[in-house]
Amino acid sequence: YADSQDKQEREFSLYRMVQLLMSKGDHAKAAEQANIYLDREKTGFSRYSPEVGLLLGESFEKRNMVGDALAMYSKVWAAYMGNIAVSAPAMSRWMKLSWERNNPSPAARTPGDRQGAYEGGARYVELTGRFKDKMVEADLELWKEVEALVKTYEANPDIKSLEQLKKEQEAKR
Repeated sequence: YADSQDKQEREFSLYRMVQLLMSKGDHAKAAEQANIYLDREKTGFSRYSPEVGLLLGESFEKRNMVGDALAMYSKVWAAYMGNIAVSAPAMSRWMKLSWERNNPSPAARTPGDRQGAYEGGARYVELTGRFKDKMVEADLELWKEVEALVKTYEANPDIKSLEQLKKEQEAKR
C-alpha cells in the first residue's frame, strides 16, 4: 500500500488490509484502516466503500461498540440498498443488534429498538423485494435471511406490524 504510486492498486491494497486484519481478529487496527479508506477527502477511494463500511460495522460489533456498530450498519444498508450482497448483511446485523439491545422508545414518535428493528427490516424487504427475480442466488439467500427475521419479529406479540401501524395512522386522521 505505502510503496505503490498507482491509485487503484493502493485502494485495493488498503481494502485487503482491512479484510486481513478482520480475519486475524485485530478489529481495532481494521477499524483504523477502514476509517482511512473511508476518508474520501484524504484518499479519494470509493470502489470498495460498501464492503469496507460493512467491515467497519463488524469491527465495532466485535469490540462491543453496539451504538457505533448500529450506526455504521445503518449507513451501509441505507446508502447501498440496491447492493444486496452488502445491504442485506448490514440490515440483518442491524436488526439483530437492535433487537438484542432492546432500548425502550426515547420519545413517543420514535419506536424502541425492537419495534424499530422490525420496521426497518420490513421496509427494506418491501423496497427491495420487487428485485427478487433479478437477484443472483447468493444475494437472494442473504435477502431471505432478512425476510425471515422480519417474519420472526412480526410474530412477537409486542410488535406492531406495518399493517397495524398503517391502520392506527388512518384512525388518527
